[in-house]
Amino acid sequence: VFIAAPAGDDAYYSRLGYPVVPDGDLAAAAAKDPKVLIVPGGDAGRRLAASEEFGEVLRSQAARGVLIAATGDSGDLAAGLRCPTPDDLTSFVPALLTALAGS
Repeated sequence: VFIAAPAGDDAYYSRLGYPVVPDGDLAAAAAKDPKVLIVPGGDAGRRLAASEEFGEVLRSQAARGVLIAATGDSGDLAAGLRCPTPDDLTSFVPALLTALAGS
């Protein structure tokens, strides 16, 4: 697991106040070869969507066949797997695990 953010040294907080500390920035994420790219919804997702660098990472990973999964309100993001609400986690997690097992 590699957690990326526009600025790799800034902690981000969920709406419940849980910290998410990135492992690196988007440039470091672009060099990775992941099986899945999980994009958060909400404020964090909107901040990412506003970043051209994130758009480039997303496009390059999708072109390589990486599974794009989105949580929360992901707007216009073209995701192969979505979890729009916490109630959807019971179907999202098994679908994600199945997709990862097949890759």
